[in-house]
Amino acid sequence: MMTLLDRYLAAVKQALPADKESDILRELKANMLDEADAHTENGETQDHAIQLVIEKYGHPLAVAQSYAPQAPLVAGEDMPLYQSVLMHGAVLIFIFSLLKTLSAMLVSDSLNPFRLVFQTFGNFVDHAALLLLVVTLSFYFLGKSGYLGKLRYKNWSLEKLPKYPDAKISLSDTLTDLVSTSFLLLLLWTSLWMSEEGQQALVFALSPSSEHWRIILTVISVASLVFALFRLTQASWQRWTLLSYIADHIVFSVAFLWMASLPELIIISKPEVAENWPFIQQAFESYFSYFLAITAVIIGFLGYLQIRKLNQLQ
Repeated sequence: MMTLLDRYLAAVKQALPADKESDILRELKANMLDEADAHTENGETQDHAIQLVIEKYGHPLAVAQSYAPQAPLVAGEDMPLYQSVLMHGAVLIFIFSLLKTLSAMLVSDSLNPFRLVFQTFGNFVDHAALLLLVVTLSFYFLGKSGYLGKLRYKNWSLEKLPKYPDAKISLSDTLTDLVSTSFLLLLLWTSLWMSEEGQQALVFALSPSSEHWRIILTVISVASLVFALFRLTQASWQRWTLLSYIADHIVFSVAFLWMASLPELIIISKPEVAENWPFIQQAFESYFSYFLAITAVIIGFLGYLQIRKLNQLQ
């Protein structure tokens, strides 16, 4: 019949690696018996002494961990990089989910805010679970192989210290730029991803005389998108990155102001809409230029705020 001590050691054994269990259990049993003998010298019975020792040692899993600690999936020294990869991956997945929902809404010609929120959230959860699994397993196997340890502090130098560590780059600003420029590219190039039926259902289109703006806006948006992706790799501003960010705002502001001054930039591509709902065409012709101008002013103001931040860096 198994004694209380045997049952306790058997419980500890279940949490020990097979190659170490015999040595650990032998040492643990000897230590516990020595402590039990000390209690019996004070007048305790053997069974009660064993019980006191077991209560002192506590949960079998905790004892096993103290003798043979299990390696975590991600080592503590790799946690900053692990968190950074997860954060940036989540940002990209959120952008992808949002753009996927917006493109589906464009195709179905349904701008429903509830659908935008819930469908984006559903897409994000589906992909985020896979991201967590892939990143965690990658860090586990790369850390176990020693590859992460070699890269962790490779090529570090004093020159790589940020010059302005307090001038942190806002993740929300970068996320806004990624979403807005990506969505603008989707709108500019519906012919590349939208079905022919979906294109025919679109109400608005660039006028033939303004087709060159498709190329201009594409070049500006791609440059802004690449720069926003680069900012995801940076923790704080440098003078040249902040100057580039200001220039990005200025270029977009000037472009929107220029487009606002054009007499015919966007047209209603479906004649039946203009014939059946003439008020839509009138409202569009009256207010679209104002919308572009207001957008330009907002972008210009955001650029002005960055200029003030640039002055603080000096």
